[in-house]
Amino acid sequence: MVAVIKTDGGRSHGKAVSSAVVFQYKNDDDLHRDGNCIGTITTRFNGTTNEAELNAIWLGLKLLRHCVDLKKEPNIYLMSDSELCINLVKGIYRCHAENLKEKLQWIQEDLHLLVVQWGMDINVQWISRDLNEYADRVGRQV
Repeated sequence: MVAVIKTDGGRSHGKAVSSAVVFQYKNDDDLHRDGNCIGTITTRFNGTTNEAELNAIWLGLKLLRHCVDLKKEPNIYLMSDSELCINLVKGIYRCHAENLKEKLQWIQEDLHLLVVQWGMDINVQWISRDLNEYADRVGRQV
């Protein structure tokens, strides 16, 4: 059994953006099949779509800490369709945008805590938009 967190951020209404998180447990190898949804979180605020994407990742990590028995679920998949944000989180890209630096730092601190203190294996992955449709639908509902 693994836990899967899929996140998405995008434009909602005018200048508002939304961040969506979908949290699922999987018993099989198909990490992209929807089902076994434990919960979702959606927020709406004024900002950029990249801020919304990072906010969704950060919310996903917060949800993880409250919904999973961290000692029993060491295998976590954190997925987003934002290639930029995934590469920022993984440290492949350096962040030059001032509006993203603080949230990115929070994400990296949370990941460090979960990996080092709790010994979790967190697989941070980019996925294509067609594999992230459920999180996209959740985010458009606000």
